Amino acid sequence: MEPSTRSRRVIRVLLVVTAALLAAYAVGLFLPGGPSFAVDVLLSISTQWAAVLVFAAVAVATRFRRIEVVLATLAVAFSAFGDTYYALAADSDGYLPSPSPADAGYLLFYPFMVAAILVLAHRHHRGYGTKPQSNRRRLSSSVPSFAVTS
Repeated sequence: MEPSTRSRRVIRVLLVVTAALLAAYAVGLFLPGGPSFAVDVLLSISTQWAAVLVFAAVAVATRFRRIEVVLATLAVAFSAFGDTYYALAADSDGYLPSPSPADAGYLLFYPFMVAAILVLAHRHHRGYGTKPQSNRRRLSSSVPSFAVTS
């Protein structure tokens, strides 16, 4: 299912906002004066949640029919939650007792993202095998997958 023109426009705007926040964050890291709340917390967290909004917009645009998109959205949201909790709950030295809710967010990222990748790999692999030359195509598509996982 293809996203509508309006959905594509929203996704593009969110991507531009995310890129602008990321650029501002990167510039802010090099500003003189050391760490600042505006850069290290506000821009950092804003950039992560903007990325979550991009994933969520894609999930909505595909009407939640692409399970890999939903799983990846959840993974990125859990990671952003973990970072947000850590940034807001840590003391002035950056210490947060462990385990904490931030750890749950960080740990939940992995199973959801791995599940999204497995769904994509399954769909990609399932798409081959209907033509006589499919073995060559299957092999050539497997090589990049192995490279990525190495």
